[in-house]
Amino acid sequence: MKLPEKELCPECDEWTTPDVMEMEEKVIVRKEKFTVKVKKVFCTNCKKEIGMAESGFDEKEIAYDLYRRKHNYLFPEDIKRIREKYGLGQKPFSRLLGFGEITIHLYEKGALPDDTHIEMLKLAGDPENIKVIYENNKEAISETDRQAFEKKLDELLVEKRKNKLKEIILDTFNYEPDIYCGFRKFILDYVVNFFKLMLKIHSPLYTTHMVKIPCYLDFIKFKLEQTAFTGFRYVIGKHGPFLDGYDKFLCYLVDTGAADSILDFPGDGKLYFFKEEPDLSLFSEKDLQLIKKVTEKLGVLTPTQLSERSHKEIPGWDENKIGQLLSFEYAKYSKIFED
Repeated sequence: MKLPEKELCPECDEWTTPDVMEMEEKVIVRKEKFTVKVKKVFCTNCKKEIGMAESGFDEKEIAYDLYRRKHNYLFPEDIKRIREKYGLGQKPFSRLLGFGEITIHLYEKGALPDDTHIEMLKLAGDPENIKVIYENNKEAISETDRQAFEKKLDELLVEKRKNKLKEIILDTFNYEPDIYCGFRKFILDYVVNFFKLMLKIHSPLYTTHMVKIPCYLDFIKFKLEQTAFTGFRYVIGKHGPFLDGYDKFLCYLVDTGAADSILDFPGDGKLYFFKEEPDLSLFSEKDLQLIKKVTEKLGVLTPTQLSERSHKEIPGWDENKIGQLLSFEYAKYSKIFED
């Protein structure tokens, strides 16, 4: 904080240029002693202290912060951030948690919560926890507050689920670039848009198409440029290669709203439908044309036809190697889509 050039001293009633000194003070917080460095402002005329309310000039406030850090307490701004993400004012949030009406106001102003309240506030930071709290105490807040809270809570729960799924996907496909993923680092946003583009070109696609068309495209791209599109790995299967970990990735597409799917009974498994527009700026014109050409040609095949074709056309298949990873070294022997 920048001090004013002149300050009226309440002691001597004279205008003075404040003199700032840093001093050590001993402060007791809940029977614990803290040594804090605090700024003190003195009148240059009468040498008396001029009280300042700003941060850095209050030894109690500084000691409280030291106590919070030592005991892993939430800071006032943390409590405010938790409350605001649920769209609640101080009073309804306080009532929802079973506190007194002004308790949250006091905590956000700097008062130290007791141990029980701090644990409740930490729990409240997780949308899944506060959902349980709300279900047990929803009558504590008004109908208007309930409607606003439920809307925010639903959004937060959806976002949390997406984040959990994202962590799983990133962990599953976090390969070091090598010959088994076409020397391509998996980038989630790019690959999601890759699949959106496939579905925009041809929708619906069966699960077989969703796991084999990328394999075709990756091998063609690797043959042309020595790097793949996606960063996926492929496994040698009985009916040709397939995307390793495809079940998790396809679930992610549907659960995050990038695609729709339905079960096809008594057909060939799941059908996936176009839902969201892809970001075409992520792809070169050359890549867009290649993705369009391959997807259109393979999308019209039945799952059985596509399996049989991939078995023959993508090199490296060996019945003695079923279950093993397919190396992109075989791409140079590929003759697929060279017309």
